[in-house]
Amino acid sequence: MIIPKIVIVKTIKGQKYADFIAKEINLAGHYCGITDIKNLREYLDKNKCSSKTTLIHSRTAHPNYTSKVLGGLEERGYKIINSPAAIRLTSDKFNSCIYAIKKDIPCAETIKIDKKEAIPFVKEKVEIWGRAVVKPMISQGQGEFCFKFDNADISQLKEINKIPT
Repeated sequence: MIIPKIVIVKTIKGQKYADFIAKEINLAGHYCGITDIKNLREYLDKNKCSSKTTLIHSRTAHPNYTSKVLGGLEERGYKIINSPAAIRLTSDKFNSCIYAIKKDIPCAETIKIDKKEAIPFVKEKVEIWGRAVVKPMISQGQGEFCFKFDNADISQLKEINKIPT
């Protein structure tokens, strides 16, 4: 069996964790490199990676760009972990909850709302539920735009305005 080269595709802010994973893989005697999604194709060419000898581990996500790049590589025979389809689905928080519900997988009550209506809506829901999590539809910023509100920090609802979408 050919032991594959492993290429970790990291987020902009994910260098430290990618280094940790790569170090462990390299200590086990395997080759592991790190790049970002924008430089992935160039990295594969430069390091003479092929679909028969390379496993790509994506630690970054976006339902369009990332899944398109990885989907193209998957079509060329590369083994991608997590699959482009999984990345596309899990990057979209609302649609991943819809998918989970359809598959009878428990999921928190999830509501899609326009940003301009969010502050009064969340305030009302916190009064009913006791707490609420607010985040963008598409994963970004490694949780930078994910906020949890409860009665103790209800005055911080203006933080919602920091969410890009």
